[in-house]
Amino acid sequence: MRKVLLSFLFIIMFVQYTFAKPLVVTSTYILSSLVNQIAQNKVDTAFIVPENANPHFFNPTPKDIQELAKSNLFISVGYGFEFWFDKVKNNIKGKTLILSDYHKNPIGKKTLSGKIIANPHIWLDVDFVKNTAVYAIADNLCKIDTKNCSFFMNNAKNLSQEISHIQNDYKKLFKNKNICIVEVDPAFDYFLRSFGKQPCAKMLQEGSGELTLTSFKQLDNCKCKKGIVVYAFRAKQAKVIAQEKHYKDVYLSPLGNSKDNRLNSYIKLLQYNLNTIKNAVND
Repeated sequence: MRKVLLSFLFIIMFVQYTFAKPLVVTSTYILSSLVNQIAQNKVDTAFIVPENANPHFFNPTPKDIQELAKSNLFISVGYGFEFWFDKVKNNIKGKTLILSDYHKNPIGKKTLSGKIIANPHIWLDVDFVKNTAVYAIADNLCKIDTKNCSFFMNNAKNLSQEISHIQNDYKKLFKNKNICIVEVDPAFDYFLRSFGKQPCAKMLQEGSGELTLTSFKQLDNCKCKKGIVVYAFRAKQAKVIAQEKHYKDVYLSPLGNSKDNRLNSYIKLLQYNLNTIKNAVND
């Protein structure tokens, strides 16, 4: 009887091990959404920074570190975004992908203690995501699940094409239109650059939290009669600036939201922001 029981337990353990999906842990939800669009149901995903937390200040909990230790692949943004990474990297036994290692055109680049620090919001750099990041993710998925490699690569190609279509819609939106863009939060530098726009005023720099008189002087550069004030976190400041310039204040989502059907994938995030800008510009 004991031999039968042991044999039964062995079979259960063998089946669980054989059919267990690889675990991919990312720092943020939006990166997990990219993984899910490429890997679909071939892997399990988890993310470290809670969606209601500020990723610039969040520190992983002991439970998060346990999750990292179990992961087959950990994906982070880099450029100092995961300031806690050095504290936990020794707990990561699987592979690690740092997207900034593949990013070639950082904004606000500087070197600190031998490491490159820059504006970290590169998941909103649409050119980078469609041309490089999706394929880097697929390639690393291949390393932890070789049998599904062609599936990952094909999905990365399809995702890249979807992103290109939406990017073209952004470019068409502003074609032959004299519209100024005021950027309140520094989250959208790469995003605006992706469809050929530069803000006429950048009210806050990366790492700065308060508007100053110098910030407001930048508004003198905004000569358009029509404009939008884009923000992610500072709604009150955006509204004040919009009233000052007679522009529209426009909320854009930088990170998506797993619980909001309008924002629960990377493609939906881009489409949501496009529709939001379109409504403001065409109003």
